[in-house]
Amino acid sequence: PGAAAGSVYVCPSQCNGPEDCGSKLFNCRAPNARRFQYLFGSFSPAEQYWTQFVSLSGAKLAKTIAFVYENEKSFTAAMIDGARTAAYNLGFKIVADIGIAVGGTEAAKPDLLTNLVGDGGIGSDVITRNIKVDGTWQDASVPFVNLINSLDVDVVVGGTYYASCVGLVEAFLASGKLPKSLGVAACVGDPKLYSDLDKDLRWLSGPSQWDERLTGADYTDEPFNPVTHN
Repeated sequence: PGAAAGSVYVCPSQCNGPEDCGSKLFNCRAPNARRFQYLFGSFSPAEQYWTQFVSLSGAKLAKTIAFVYENEKSFTAAMIDGARTAAYNLGFKIVADIGIAVGGTEAAKPDLLTNLVGDGGIGSDVITRNIKVDGTWQDASVPFVNLINSLDVDVVVGGTYYASCVGLVEAFLASGKLPKSLGVAACVGDPKLYSDLDKDLRWLSGPSQWDERLTGADYTDEPFNPVTHN
């Protein structure tokens, strides 16, 4: 299979018995059961996207972490499920866990999330909220960016697709303050990110499905920094 949320590989919970489950999804015999005895794929499932990034951040002595993700997409939410589990297992302090979406009627006020922070900081509490705002992905990212800039956060992990990735990065750039470490998904390995962000993409991190045997303009790193892969 290709890259997908782990929920794709199990039977839906909203089915009753083999006949109903089988009619809703191929090879299903019971609610929440595994659909396949064996799986082989060349892409990581969503839950594995950020585990190594979080682990490396811990090795670099990062202590605090925040998450932001597209909350209406199962794939991006599953990315953060995996990152959250990895952070918890490694003893990170999770300070914020924010789901965002566009297409809502709520205004993306800059203080939409910072209003949740008390005068004495957040203590041991995790700021958790889902917002759906009117505007672009950059507009939607502004409240989260302002929240992060008001806190002491070592690592920010973004469960993003391309548009939300660019919007999040642009919101950080517009704020004039960057997190110590920012990881974004589904964009770092895309060649068009170079034209959209130019040199600003150099400080980004993120998972990319890549193999050095691939050839062609879409797979070269020459626009960034020519190297020889051994």
